[in-house]
Amino acid sequence: MSIKSRIKSRLRLLTALKCKQPIVIFQSDDWGMVRSPVNKDFIADYGEPKIWAYDQLESVEELELLYQVLCKHKDANGYHPLIEANFIVSNPDFIATKEVDYQSIILKPITQYPDLIKKWKEGVTKRIFIPQYHGRLHFNYERMLGMIQNDTASKDIFDLQFHGGVNNYKHGGWALHSEYQKWEDGSEMPYMQLLEWLNIGISDFQSAFGYLPKSTIAPQYVFTPTTAKAFVEMGFKVVQGTNMQMYKKNNKKISRNVPTGSTFYKGLVALSRNVKFEPSRGNIDWKYKAAIKKCKKLINNNIPIIIDSHRINYVGKFAEEGMEELDSLLGALTNMGCIFLSSEEFGEAIMNDGVYREFGTQKKQKIQFANNSKIVKLIRNQII
Repeated sequence: MSIKSRIKSRLRLLTALKCKQPIVIFQSDDWGMVRSPVNKDFIADYGEPKIWAYDQLESVEELELLYQVLCKHKDANGYHPLIEANFIVSNPDFIATKEVDYQSIILKPITQYPDLIKKWKEGVTKRIFIPQYHGRLHFNYERMLGMIQNDTASKDIFDLQFHGGVNNYKHGGWALHSEYQKWEDGSEMPYMQLLEWLNIGISDFQSAFGYLPKSTIAPQYVFTPTTAKAFVEMGFKVVQGTNMQMYKKNNKKISRNVPTGSTFYKGLVALSRNVKFEPSRGNIDWKYKAAIKKCKKLINNNIPIIIDSHRINYVGKFAEEGMEELDSLLGALTNMGCIFLSSEEFGEAIMNDGVYREFGTQKKQKIQFANNSKIVKLIRNQII
């Protein structure tokens, strides 16, 4: 490690945002997105599937089981733990796209699922399931359309109503990455087109949930400084997953690790995920025992816990294990006196000397920071 890297690492530790209360923000991605159809018999016909090939749209029954787990526990403020559910707000209309001979991908907003809308809103009312914005489409529209038009396997997979094409297979790599930047060559849509794309997605979100999103996480963590500027213009206040940010510049990969509490991207509070909880994905380091061990270490150091999880853990063939592991994790966290907040609440607290308004009630609450002075903020904002 170079001297510069050692200095940066030391500064990152010294300026890490710390709270006097144990805080948990549970961020979970991919809700609302159609991935694979119920019938998965054909999936292996097109190659060796990634685990994502077995993800699927959540059901009312699965949401009910999730809510039951959340409602078993209460945090130090007397509230049930909450999951911040980051939504993809539209999905391909496979039939309509075929009817226009694949000249465009017809997108249908998630308002097409009235039973799910009702169940999602039930979670909002109970303050246990708080939707925020993941994107309009999890993949790059232009690249996806081109592959459907020009690649027989991609078209066949699409016709089977399997969303994501070859991206769901190990040989496909990052073929369809990512919504805001085409990973193939690093190209981006023109800025005004990006704003219009975001505006449609945000409108779809508001139509579904009745409020505007304030927090976002870019699909695959890919967003450029230009994308961040557009996020601000569209009213977002918080950007998630900033420790995993990547994008291409001059066709070279740029990785950034923007720390929690930073406003490096002016107008946005950065939240960096620090606990991986993915019990379905085959990595023992992402299951309950490893996750709670890391949570305890963070609590002992007064660092807020920001959990990185995905819907796949709580649906389909993964649901039973995922719910059991989640129940154990929430039980341990609530027993340690943790307070669960949404990203919007925590971001507001960071920018307002600890004061935030509760989601829904707008009741004012306050958390205490241990090191959020002006000089610490100034240094923190320079670390990427």
